[in-house]
Amino acid sequence: MGLFGVSDGAARLPFVLLALLSAWIIYGIGALILSRRAGAMASFILGTSYLWAAYSRRVSPDLASISFFLAGVLLLVQ
Repeated sequence: MGLFGVSDGAARLPFVLLALLSAWIIYGIGALILSRRAGAMASFILGTSYLWAAYSRRVSPDLASISFFLAGVLLLVQ
């Protein structure tokens, strides 16, 4: 909020970035378990689903916990 000011976009920006990070982590998990193509398809499917797009624009701490959980799964798979 100090960087961009007090606005709706400044409040939602970290959660949109976490949603993009989650899609990248899903790609990494899919690429390690199956193939790079499967990882890309999983990331594409997640990114284009309506509920994920709507949920990524909400200002709630659940998206951060989802991202950290996915990062833990990625580290476990590696």
